Amino acid sequence: MPKSHKNSILKLRRTINRTPGLSFITNTYRNLIKIRSYKVYTAPRKPVSLSKKTIHDYNKTRTAHNYKYLCHAPFTNLYFSYGGKIGVCCYNRDNIFGNWPSTRISDAWNSEQMKDLRNKMQKCDLSAGCYCCQVQWEEKAYTTVLARNYDYFQPAGDYPVSMEFELSNRCNLECIMCSEENSSKIAKNKLGQEEKILPYNDEFVEELREFIPHLKSTKFMGGEPFLIPVYYKIWDLIIELNPACEIVVQTNGTILNDKIKDLLEKGNFSISVSIDSIKKETYEQIRKGAKFEEVMNNLNYFIDFCQQKNRFIGIACCFIQQNWNEIPDFINHFNKLQIPLTFNRVWSPPNCSIWESSYEITSKILDYYKTIKFNPKTQIEHRNTEAFKDLINLVESWNEHEKLKLKELNKFTDIPIDELEKKVQNHIFLLASGDKLDIEKQKIIQTKLENTIYTFRDNKGYRELLIKAMNIPAEILHTQILNSTEEKLMEQLRELKQSGEIE
Repeated sequence: MPKSHKNSILKLRRTINRTPGLSFITNTYRNLIKIRSYKVYTAPRKPVSLSKKTIHDYNKTRTAHNYKYLCHAPFTNLYFSYGGKIGVCCYNRDNIFGNWPSTRISDAWNSEQMKDLRNKMQKCDLSAGCYCCQVQWEEKAYTTVLARNYDYFQPAGDYPVSMEFELSNRCNLECIMCSEENSSKIAKNKLGQEEKILPYNDEFVEELREFIPHLKSTKFMGGEPFLIPVYYKIWDLIIELNPACEIVVQTNGTILNDKIKDLLEKGNFSISVSIDSIKKETYEQIRKGAKFEEVMNNLNYFIDFCQQKNRFIGIACCFIQQNWNEIPDFINHFNKLQIPLTFNRVWSPPNCSIWESSYEITSKILDYYKTIKFNPKTQIEHRNTEAFKDLINLVESWNEHEKLKLKELNKFTDIPIDELEKKVQNHIFLLASGDKLDIEKQKIIQTKLENTIYTFRDNKGYRELLIKAMNIPAEILHTQILNSTEEKLMEQLRELKQSGEIE
């Protein structure tokens, strides 16, 4: 390869690594799934499926011995999200069963969409929106795959036994890896938007009355759960009707007062605290608005409370560029405290995410992590060690992807822009089944491309966005384009222009 051509490819690669891209491209690229060469479970119309080997290897890691399905969530769980959306879990946000209050809880539980999801799960068919767990299975992140959280719940007929609530984005922090979607403070300061609280009200709480007696576990997310008023009403109702029901709160650890302490004494509360560093400087750089010393004091209270009450206490850590080199010390610290850890992958923004960062960064992480040795003695220490191994598997997968990206760049570097646009269009219009989108949807997508993305043809980074689009599964990409308004696409492009990533 000529040196000049090689340099142009390396320059292009560096541009891609630092270009945030349109959020519909960045956010959906995470769903890129590489099916292995093993025989796969199949169902009609070529579903997104796992290999037999992957399923076998995953099942060997499952500690609940009475599991029946690859994922129990469709048979046991309901998830309530912003705007009244009702789904099956916090990862599958595409397959929505309705919107409360127009869709009642019982109707969502018995909906045709839920029945279809159950049927697909019985065949190990993940095409009904289960892409995030698909990626984790393919990356061999078995101990942290979300689906295993539902292994301990068994179907109970007419009612779900588990519920997850993400009813508001009210939050007091502006974490660097978060967005206006999940933080009202970011939404207000960045876009002037109010918090997402509607439509949940007292009527919603009252409708839960029928279901609460059947629940084994509930989980509350945010925003910051301890700042969301409707949660307190739900907690009071759970304590009244089903005091044995587990109440898991995913908190940033900044809020603790006498009201919360009294509440914890009354209910069957478990706590998961989001902490990304045990170093003050790093922690406050990531969790903007939080005070390290205050959070550590609150964490100590939560640990003492949960250990005295024999309740679960855990730490959820975002695995990002700002803290990856601290992870081994982080694990050692919480091993001493006998606290289990969960490491959350971060898909965006690019200055935080290790996924889609660069070959250099992922290689550096692997070189360091492979020098680390733990000597686990307790069950929790073994669990944390396995979580660390999962991180290594993830980074190895991402590292390999970065190498493959270099080969992809070589294919498209010299293709004229108009020809590359046609390739992207053809890619979007082709479904996984081999069929094409109907003409009406093709027209809608074509119009959106012409009125938004294509208007930036002469800008820096434009070619890189098109190349990224070529690597996104078509059915995911066209769905995201159809669901994004032109105004939203243009807003994202303007943000790129202001940031200097496109000029």
